[in-house]
Amino acid sequence: MGLVCVVYKPDGSAGYVAGEGGHHHHILCRECHQAIAFAGSEDLSSLIQRVEQETKFHVSDHLLQLYGICPDCQKTSADELEVN
Repeated sequence: MGLVCVVYKPDGSAGYVAGEGGHHHHILCRECHQAIAFAGSEDLSSLIQRVEQETKFHVSDHLLQLYGICPDCQKTSADELEVN
């Protein structure tokens, strides 16, 4: 039904966020673990095709999740540097 999506924290443990409609992926903040959905696309098709050729697997699904530092945590880090 897509009501809930699994996201993986930097330590590998699972977390859950509200589902979004359509094909999408998530980016997760390494500091506060905020997860933001972004639209998926078919631009992974060339990578999937290459992986299938190299491994002889038939890829039936994928999970793409990116990690970074969200704007709020970037600001907090910059503010802390200014204080020190």
